[in-house]
Amino acid sequence: VNNQHRILVQKSAHGSDNLESMFEKRLARIGTMVVMLDEWKEPIYLSRIWTIFEQACAVKLRIPVTMLLPPSASSSLIAKLETGRKGIEEVQNHLQCIDSEHARAFKPEDERRVKTHIQNTL
Repeated sequence: VNNQHRILVQKSAHGSDNLESMFEKRLARIGTMVVMLDEWKEPIYLSRIWTIFEQACAVKLRIPVTMLLPPSASSSLIAKLETGRKGIEEVQNHLQCIDSEHARAFKPEDERRVKTHIQNTL
């Protein structure tokens, strides 16, 4: 399991110092990723640099990602998709709107390191 709390707070690794060796190797070994979103329009998940990094790793490693939504957001998503092509395009636009430049991390040094890593390697 890749767990930022364990990596950062419990110091089982060195924060963002060794991203590839910690996260990418574990993700490749696990072979799948589950993401919990709060909503499909502008999810908080896509405003955090660590979670954007997770998605970039999944794409790079060709790891399948399952996204989960709470019931109200799930109902909203289904309703939007049922409107047809225009609704599908709107959902795609929201979920593909990733702005890593303005994404944040709890620790400023992690934010800098993760952004640098994304720019240099992905």
